[in-house]
Parts: sequence; C-alpha cells; structure tokens
Amino acid sequence: MEFGEGLELKRSQEVPLITIEVRKISDGLGYGDGGISYNDRETEVGNELLQAVEDAIRNPDEILVPISLDKKGSPIDDDGCGDGRGVKRIFEGAIERLKSLVRSKVFGGGATMIASTRIGLGKANGKSVKEVFSDSIAKTKKKGIGFGAHTDDHAKESNSGCRAIDDAPEIIQNAVRFRKNIESSIEILGINTSGLNEVFDNFEKFAESVEDHPHAGVEVIDEIKEADKVVKELEGPHLEMYIVLNNVKGFTVNQEIIRKISDGKIQVFGIDIWRLWDLVQKAYPDESAEDQHKAFLSELVYSLATAATLTKGDLPVFVISKQLEPMAA
Repeated sequence: MEFGEGLELKRSQEVPLITIEVRKISDGLGYGDGGISYNDRETEVGNELLQAVEDAIRNPDEILVPISLDKKGSPIDDDGCGDGRGVKRIFEGAIERLKSLVRSKVFGGGATMIASTRIGLGKANGKSVKEVFSDSIAKTKKKGIGFGAHTDDHAKESNSGCRAIDDAPEIIQNAVRFRKNIESSIEILGINTSGLNEVFDNFEKFAESVEDHPHAGVEVIDEIKEADKVVKELEGPHLEMYIVLNNVKGFTVNQEIIRKISDGKIQVFGIDIWRLWDLVQKAYPDESAEDQHKAFLSELVYSLATAATLTKGDLPVFVISKQLEPMAA
C-alpha cells in the first residue's frame, strides 16, 4: 500500500482483514550532523533496555495509540511535533490545560509542514522564512485545519524550543545539502518520486534567497499561540534513539510507553505519514493530483532534512503500515 493512503483501521465482513506490520528498514538514515545519536548512547543505555524498547516498537498493540476523540466521537483534527520528550505543561492560547490529548505528530506541527509545501511548490520565493511560516499559519486557519506546536522548559532568547521551527534555515539548507541522500530515503520507503526534482530545485532557490537571513523561532510560536492553538511545553533533554514512521490512520506513535519502559532513558521520534497526506488534501483540495503529490514530497523532504539536522543519522528507522489479508473462502 502506498504511503499517504492511510486507510482506516477496521475489520468487517465486507473488506479483507487488516494486519499491522512493523518493519525495521534501516539502522540509520546514514546522513546527518546533529548531536542526537544512537551509537553515542548505546553502551551507556545497555542491550537489555534497548531490546525491551525494540520489542515494544515491534508490537503494534504497544507502539500504536488511537488519536483522542472529539465530542462527536471522531479523531481530533489536531497535531503536534514528533519530538520524543515528555509533556510538562499544556496551553491553549493563554489558558493552561490539565489534560494532554493524544494527537497526530509531524515535525514542527502542521503549520511547519504546510510551510514546507509552500517552499517545495515554489510559493515561497521572495519571502523570508518568517513570512513563509506566517503565510502557512494563515492558510491552515483559513482552511479550518487543526494544528499545534510545542516549546520546552529551557528555550532561551530567540528560540522556541522546537528545533523543526528554530532551525528552519539550517533545515532548508540541509534539504539541498543532503539532496541525494533524502531522495534515496524516499525511494526506500517505496514512495513515487515523480516531481521530486522540481521540489528540490524549489528548495534550492529558496535556500539561496534566505541564506544568512536572521530567524527567530519564538516569533513563529508566538503567532501560533495568538491563534489559540494547543502548545505543549516539553521537558528535559533530547534522548531519542529511534525514528518511527507510522502510516496507520487514526493512530499515532505511543512515545509515552517508550519513556516508561526505559525509565525515561530512551525516547523515539514519531512521524505520522498519514497526517502529512491529510494536511495536503485539506490545504490544497483544488490543486492537481501532481501538485498534491509534490506537496506531500515537500513535507517528506523537510522531515528528513530535520532528522539530518537534529541527529547523526544513526537512529534505527522503523515503519508501521497496514497489510491486507485475503478473505477466507
């Protein structure tokens, strides 16, 4: 099944049974110059703990958790970042909330992913990084798309605490720098790369136009807060040792269980691939299928460039997807 299709998880007499498959597709992306590393912490954490975490990742009943439901009983149309850290406080605008709902996860939240589509589709040329984020926030609000973000408990000065936003200029540069590597990663995922060259070319044009321009992630977060969106304050340092890509619609990666199993020593990055496609369809309902696909590829490019910016490229990568079983005769 193609990534992005995201069929609902269900069983009935009218459709074949659906099984969940968890596959380890690599021992690491193989590229990246960030500080988050599996190899650097492997000995410190120990094989027993690592095995317990990998067992949990391979178990769909443990690693997947359903998205929280709204008052009508449907999964909430909201998202946050794939950051693996725990939640300290939750704000909706200026109001502090006591309950943390389960929402889908994409790097930087939905507004960041829509920003990536504007870059990849050539709609960001001539603008600053901040202007692209502002345009994306405005677009998500206009289309009625739910989205959120996060800060952390030790962000300083111009930073928000979300590196997918704070490091946006570097991420965009790394999308160009690691172009061939990112293309290979997308191919390994089995995703159609038609239009990818055009997406990369647009990233390169934008990267050249904003090189060395100042950027303050806190300004982006402030704008998201002003839109009364849910912004969670995360706590502590980054301790991610795995990347988990999920394509089971209505579910997300259970990062909390990984922190619990490891006594807080191991975290995982979680990205809901189905949410990327969901955002594209909601943001660009009138665009051609080709442009929708290029928007989806743009999100993948930014996501993989984010991973390359944050990590050393040695975090094992797992993919969760659905397989259709033939119905019994």
